[in-house]
Amino acid sequence: MCLVLSRWAARFGHEAMVSVLLQTAGIDASVQNTDGDTALMAAASEGFSEIVSCLIAGRRWADAEGGIGLRRAASAGHAKAGRRLVAAEGINSDTARACGGVALIAAAHSGH
Repeated sequence: MCLVLSRWAARFGHEAMVSVLLQTAGIDASVQNTDGDTALMAAASEGFSEIVSCLIAGRRWADAEGGIGLRRAASAGHAKAGRRLVAAEGINSDTARACGGVALIAAAHSGH
């Protein structure tokens, strides 16, 4: 249940709840749901840059996950969340491929 809560809190911008959950033993925010989404992907998709930073600082992501989050942030025009992901160690914006496109192409295609 708590694994679902971390993704829900990230998706809906509940920064304080994400912080508490990340400090709770047994919570793994990088766990994927049945669609393969994680808390970082959810936060990046919605443009919650502070939550993205919180998850990055806690090293609660994997390289492929960060790339997908970057593409989603770029596609939705969430520049601040995207910049935080680009600055994160281990994420390569040139090869961040998800759903067939790199972040730059996704942003351009969406008019950002």
